[in-house]
Amino acid sequence: MNSVAGTIWNDANGNASLDGAEAGIDNDLWVNLVAPDGTVAGSAKVAADGTYSIAIVQENTAAGNYSVIVTNGERPVGAPLASATAPNGDYGYTGTSVGGVANTGNRSGVIEIGALSGAVTAVDFGISNDPAVLPVKFGFVAAEIFNNQLKVKWNTTSELNNSYFEVEASVDGTNFISIGKVDSKATNGISAEALEYEFTKDASAGVVAAGIALLVAGAGLFKARRARYAMMAMALGMVVLAAGCNKNRRDALPDGKVYVRIAQVDKDGTKSYSKVVTVVKR
Repeated sequence: MNSVAGTIWNDANGNASLDGAEAGIDNDLWVNLVAPDGTVAGSAKVAADGTYSIAIVQENTAAGNYSVIVTNGERPVGAPLASATAPNGDYGYTGTSVGGVANTGNRSGVIEIGALSGAVTAVDFGISNDPAVLPVKFGFVAAEIFNNQLKVKWNTTSELNNSYFEVEASVDGTNFISIGKVDSKATNGISAEALEYEFTKDASAGVVAAGIALLVAGAGLFKARRARYAMMAMALGMVVLAAGCNKNRRDALPDGKVYVRIAQVDKDGTKSYSKVVTVVKR
């Protein structure tokens, strides 16, 4: 039997080190063990004390590198999963601690653990809702397609060392591609006031072009995970194109949805993410 275990804790000081003064927290989160092919090998609800444990039998353990990914809902075994979702409420990721080694530069909600052999322990994720330790605290996020345009609006209630935002889109809510960039309005990337942002994209051409470009870039890659990611990018383009061509119909996306999230990028390149929202069709 091979297993992975760890803790999600309330990282009050934002240093990504789990110490005796900080307690585990479940935040209604799930932790997923993702196999080398990019699909879920096991999923566990985080316990009330913040701990989790996932085990898979030896014969079901594939050779290659595994990842541990946090989501705010259960993911079925065999489902593709490439990225985390934001913690619930006003929480955000502050960093990770693996084997007691802190990493404040990883706020993605994903930890790569390499080959899975035996028991892998102390794979820990820090989260917080304190603006003083979060690079950006998101307020609302909303997105819609109307008159052939994809329009995304969001706000932040605080920013710290923020550089810019990337708007990301998806057709499955877990695998995203970047479709645009918006610079921070905060002076020197720091603000304690609410700031409003807006992003607009031509739904009939721009998003399609992004999907096709990524598909072409991945055409020579044969790993299942990369191929699946590229195909989802093409699917995103096709779904949004359908919405653009039917701009006067509320049922413009009869066979699928488009999802959007905002990636916040620090001055040092570190990223954190907003919640995922469904694009409204008008």
